[in-house]
Amino acid sequence: MKYSKSCRFCNLGTNEKIIFKTKYFFLVKNLYSRIGDHFLLISKSHIRDETEMNISEWQNYKTAITEADHIICKRINIAPIIFINPKSFQSIKHFHRHFVSAKFGKLGVETALTEYLYRNTKNMPIKA
Repeated sequence: MKYSKSCRFCNLGTNEKIIFKTKYFFLVKNLYSRIGDHFLLISKSHIRDETEMNISEWQNYKTAITEADHIICKRINIAPIIFINPKSFQSIKHFHRHFVSAKFGKLGVETALTEYLYRNTKNMPIKA
């Protein structure tokens, strides 16, 4: 497996509690989320996107997605919104899949996800 000494996901600290893990992936709750319940399915290998997975990783990934979805649905009592940021929007340059609570309240999905995706950029889109 690929590893990067400077990557936060390759070197997770003790603050992150692993909810479950497979041979190639692990699930954690995002401790720094600003949009409610937010979980991350993270590759153990330092890759940037799905196209870098080998066959074994890909098969394990499909299993991990199903298991993550099942665990998260039980925890938050609602099906999560699932997405992957393109490389240009990855705050951490390591492949991870987001599972976010669909309960956004007054913010609404579009506003909450826009804030999340663009909060660290200077090119915040102008949209109400």
